[in-house]
Amino acid sequence: MKKAFSLFECLLVLVLSCAFALIIFQPLQNLFSLYTSQQSQKALELHSSFTLIEKLLRRCIKLQISSQNISCLLEDKNNILLQHSLHTFIGSSGLLLQDQNKSFYAPKSHFIYEITENNKKIQAGVLAQQLTLRNQKNPFLYLYSLETKQIYELEVLDDTRLKFSQNTEFKGFYKLVEANIFISFQQNSLSYEYTPYSSTKSQKAILLEGVQSFAISQNASTYTMKICLFDKTKPICLEKELLL
Repeated sequence: MKKAFSLFECLLVLVLSCAFALIIFQPLQNLFSLYTSQQSQKALELHSSFTLIEKLLRRCIKLQISSQNISCLLEDKNNILLQHSLHTFIGSSGLLLQDQNKSFYAPKSHFIYEITENNKKIQAGVLAQQLTLRNQKNPFLYLYSLETKQIYELEVLDDTRLKFSQNTEFKGFYKLVEANIFISFQQNSLSYEYTPYSSTKSQKAILLEGVQSFAISQNASTYTMKICLFDKTKPICLEKELLL
């Protein structure tokens, strides 16, 4: 009888121990799952922000880097090709020439033209899209000469013809200028500022919060960027060479 009772006691203790272990283990498991989920979310946000910055830097014409800031002149690559009615055509050809009448033109470009939508004529083309970004009404485009490394203001006369607004001129290959961008690290955040070229109105946003450190370094023509986020145990970091 005593042996049976002792066996019963052992089984009871075992059952209670298992139940107690389950009671303790389940919250710990939930806590671990939550922590792992938070880590995964942070890693995803870090990777997304890293990719966005890298894509922006690939469009930079003039890139300036300090220990915690990045600024650059952004090329307008969105208007190199345009689409209308399922047709794709050249928006900005990237080549400026001068004809026999001393007029400047960019062959096969579509800087400004009219289309009809819902029985209404509206302006389309490179200039129309840039004016939407700038929230301004002026007839100018800004071209960066690959030869002189300078920016020129030109008035759009029609779909291909341009007129310099100042006395300085150039011929040859160019890049279409879109905006100035500024990426900065302050108060544990990476912030982003976008200012359409010639405009005073900026758009600002937070790219990433909870940033412990941000650094970008240059070795010859190669750039390396590293971003670390705060975490409970150790920082979550991403570092790699930028493909610019």
